[in-house]
Amino acid sequence: MSRARRVSSCERSNDLTAITWLEVPEKFTYLREGLHATTRRTGKIKLSFPARLIAYEDELPKHGYGIATYRRRIWYLKPQDWDISHDVKESYSPAGGLSPVEAVFPDSVSLEHKSIRFSWEEWRQKTKGLSSA
Repeated sequence: MSRARRVSSCERSNDLTAITWLEVPEKFTYLREGLHATTRRTGKIKLSFPARLIAYEDELPKHGYGIATYRRRIWYLKPQDWDISHDVKESYSPAGGLSPVEAVFPDSVSLEHKSIRFSWEEWRQKTKGLSSA
C-alpha cells in the first residue's frame, strides 16, 4: 500500500513547523482536528484511541536539555465517521445533518491560519458549486 506524503511548512514563533500528510486529504469529506500531548517534537504520533491518523504537525528538533511536553495538532477519523462507515444509523452523515464538534474542512488545514469548522450546509453549497461548474 502506497502512502501519500505531502509536507507543507512555514515559520511560526521562531520554530519551523510542518504538516505531514499520511493520506491525501482531498478524498475525505471532513477531518477531525485535535491536540495531542507528547514528549516528542518530531515523528509519527501513536494514538491512544481507535482512530485513523491522516496528518500530524511535525516540529523540527530544538537544541537544549530537559523534558518538555509538546502539544501537536493531529487530523484523524474515528471508525464511526462518514468516510469510513457509510452506515447512516451509526455515523455522521449528510442525511442526519450532524457533524463532530472537532470536524474541519480538509482543504482549510494550514499552519498560517485556523482550520475552518465543518458543517453539512457549507459542504452542500461547495459541492453544488463544483457540480454546476
